[in-house]
Amino acid sequence: MPAGELTVAGSLGRFGLELGGGLEGDRQQVRAEGTVYASQRWLRLAATFEQPLGSRFAIAAALGVQGWNLTLGARGFTTASTRTAWGVGPALSMGPSLSLGSLRLMLKVTGALRFPEQRLVVDGLGELMLLKTWQVGVLAGAGWRFP
Repeated sequence: MPAGELTVAGSLGRFGLELGGGLEGDRQQVRAEGTVYASQRWLRLAATFEQPLGSRFAIAAALGVQGWNLTLGARGFTTASTRTAWGVGPALSMGPSLSLGSLRLMLKVTGALRFPEQRLVVDGLGELMLLKTWQVGVLAGAGWRFP
């Protein structure tokens, strides 16, 4: 399940704002009766704080709100279905960065809560997939800092 995110951030001193959006490919469960899948997209707005650690290193934290769009579906079942769900919840990220001139390399640990919890139910088979309310991940990336 490949995933990607694009974020735009701005700051004045140590404080700032970031707007990020991303998508994740299909998460699948193959069963004898068919395939169950889920994919998600998100948009996040967060306030940020960055603490320099010397001339090249810094650690940053962000706290904000994240909106979700989920597609859940079943293929190959006699009662196959697809549905779209929306959710919202708090999001948090934290991690170090290394500045090499205008180039910035970043590593972030992220966490978010998605409300409400999502379940895919197919008639006659019951609950086939549960997407929990929490999500944790690690993002590695590069950015360009404009003066």
